[in-house]
Amino acid sequence: MHSIAKKIVTNEDMQPIAVQIDYADWLEIEPLLNQYSPKNQVTTLKHNTSVWQHKWSELAEQIDAAWQSEKSAVEILGEMRR
Repeated sequence: MHSIAKKIVTNEDMQPIAVQIDYADWLEIEPLLNQYSPKNQVTTLKHNTSVWQHKWSELAEQIDAAWQSEKSAVEILGEMRR
């Protein structure tokens, strides 16, 4: 793909708010963007989040089962902060 000429559109405070490109460049870019549908990305993100939440829950259960003190972790952390 060749270099794309772009024009930056700014607001009254000269902050960039948009990019303007030639229509011919857009015709090349659009099919590439359609390959990555947001619907698929959201599903993947939700799946990854669910997997990590499950892993964190398992880890929390393992730590809880291995905890051998009469005091809770919160109590110990509170003492450490003093």
